[in-house]
Amino acid sequence: HIHVLDSGEIIEDGSPAAIKASEKVRHAYMGTQAEAKGVVL
Repeated sequence: HIHVLDSGEIIEDGSPAAIKASEKVRHAYMGTQAEAKGVVL
């Protein structure tokens, strides 16, 4: 089970697969620029 923090707040928790698929995590750690560049987690 994984807990993901952003600025000290839990933004997501769950299995590794759920975290990998989370848009909240992607936006917090990769930002919106990653989507434009086609970066895949």
